[in-house]
Amino acid sequence: MKELEIVKGLEEYYSKINKKYNKGSSLNPFTYYKYVDGKNVPVFFIGTPGLAVAICATLVAGLLFYLIQFPFKLYIWIPFGVFVAFIMRLAVKIDKARQIRNFVSHLVLRGITLIKEFRDKKDLDILKEAKRMFKEASKWIDDPKIYKQIEIMEKFEEN
Repeated sequence: MKELEIVKGLEEYYSKINKKYNKGSSLNPFTYYKYVDGKNVPVFFIGTPGLAVAICATLVAGLLFYLIQFPFKLYIWIPFGVFVAFIMRLAVKIDKARQIRNFVSHLVLRGITLIKEFRDKKDLDILKEAKRMFKEASKWIDDPKIYKQIEIMEKFEEN
């Protein structure tokens, strides 16, 4: 029986992403662990404020304290309000993109672990679970390596 292969570079790439975003900082509140069936399972909150929102809020607060000392002029406050709306929306989008990358890296690395487990045990249920992990990851991002891995697993299931 032919051995199931893992796409070259897939594990290394997502390991780098996982290492980059899992530093344990209080400003990276991406994961929460829930105890299920004797294991800690990560729970992800996509869209929560993170480091980019904290930095932008600090910048906005500093500018606000600076602008308060001047007399009220609409030609100053209207552009400031537009700037705040734009910068905060951008910061939330940056944090959301980072959270999605972190979530997908967890899914892909879990799928790779399941493939390695399948190689040892040869249980098709493990392969189906790995395929489900990769399909879920492909819903969130468009990565050709993930699609290629799904294709390899489907061809392997057919044989």
